Amino acid sequence: IKKMVVIIYFILGVVFLALALCGIVVPLLPTTPFVLLALYCFDRSSKKFHNWCLNIPFIGKGIEDWTTNRIIGLKAKVQATILILISALVIIFRSALVMELKIVTLSILAVVLVFLLTRRSQQ
Repeated sequence: IKKMVVIIYFILGVVFLALALCGIVVPLLPTTPFVLLALYCFDRSSKKFHNWCLNIPFIGKGIEDWTTNRIIGLKAKVQATILILISALVIIFRSALVMELKIVTLSILAVVLVFLLTRRSQQ
């Protein structure tokens, strides 16, 4: 049964990593939470894949900064802020969502933005 759990964690890690990579190009699909979930799953199934993810240039440095120093890189913070603001504008002006869903979505974006902007930055 332990082997089956390891296999399930590995498969979930691959799925979450694929979603994270899609999130790089698909608006409103978050990248970071999926990367963190993938790392969590790989940590429990394959140290090789866990280390491989940490060595991906656009993933590993940010994860290392966050886990060791609770710092978000300034470039990442600026990019995330711009994308959040663009997403909010799209939701407000172009979305066919009902007003209640717009309010919920915009509230979530606002909370994420406040969290992001209140974290320390590194140049």
